Amino acid sequence: MSFLDKAKDAAQDAAAKAKVAAGKAKDYAADHTDQMKGAIDKVGGVADKATKGKFTSRIEKAEERAGAAVDKLKKEDE
Repeated sequence: MSFLDKAKDAAQDAAAKAKVAAGKAKDYAADHTDQMKGAIDKVGGVADKATKGKFTSRIEKAEERAGAAVDKLKKEDE
């Protein structure tokens, strides 16, 4: 077996493991949507405070989009 064959096998193995890990992470996230939404709100508040309200509307939009992404994860899990 040549070096390139070994490298190809290692890459395929790593890709398979990454796919499994991504699936587990997605399942975990879908099961903990309330915690994730709380974290999104908390981070938004910290960001708003750090920018002294200068970017409040942008931060709120980002919070809404992140919340929608979390909801999407939950719907995909059902």
